Amino acid sequence: MLGLVAPPGDLGRMARDVADYLLGLGLRLDERLVVWISSEDSDLLRVARTDLAVFRSEIDTQPVHRYRHVYGVDGLYGRNLNFGIRTDSGRVDQIGNLIVIEWQGVPRAVEFGISIPMLLSLCHDKPHPLCATPIAEYLPPATPTDIWLADALATAEILVQEGLRPRKHGRNRTVRTAMWRVAELLPTSSFQIDGISRALGSLSADRGGFADDMSGQMAAYVLRSVEYMANRSAGRPDTGIPLSQIL
Repeated sequence: MLGLVAPPGDLGRMARDVADYLLGLGLRLDERLVVWISSEDSDLLRVARTDLAVFRSEIDTQPVHRYRHVYGVDGLYGRNLNFGIRTDSGRVDQIGNLIVIEWQGVPRAVEFGISIPMLLSLCHDKPHPLCATPIAEYLPPATPTDIWLADALATAEILVQEGLRPRKHGRNRTVRTAMWRVAELLPTSSFQIDGISRALGSLSADRGGFADDMSGQMAAYVLRSVEYMANRSAGRPDTGIPLSQIL
């Protein structure tokens, strides 16, 4: 996710900077990008018709809730101008927002946020944002299960690179959850454990490599987790090596 926050008076300037950024990507976005606005938001309408005039605008074509942003704090909400891309095959999806953030009805800031994987997936007509990330190069997904597994695996690899390990408590629990998700999905995916090990090695090499054979240890952890889950599901005693001794 790429984001930017500025004072509310910089709405027009931010919109112009956003337009320059998007056009500078060289992805034919002047032809493909759509701006969605609510007719109730006069300031965002003005910006769409001036600072973002190079892009096509569509007014009131989305459900009302898509033009509002909730932050979970009473009195704090946002009014959205949404960016979308129309692919060559006709698919349209949202990639980001330009938001006027208000506190009790008074503008306090403007915010821009864009999902780079979503942007790339739509520009290259990929079926899912994950297909525009590095994991898909080394572990190409063929099914929805593959996508879920690859997403969890990529998350686990980054966290292990940062020194976390799959454990029950604290921040390490996130790694454990991700790796157990990989193990849970592996039997019904199109992937094999050798392919997962190679993908982990390639991902780590892109970032300078693990200090030791961590990709092999991660693959072994997944395989042992599959065995543990199968034993637990069948009501069999599990006598294998403890997972904490693998990674």
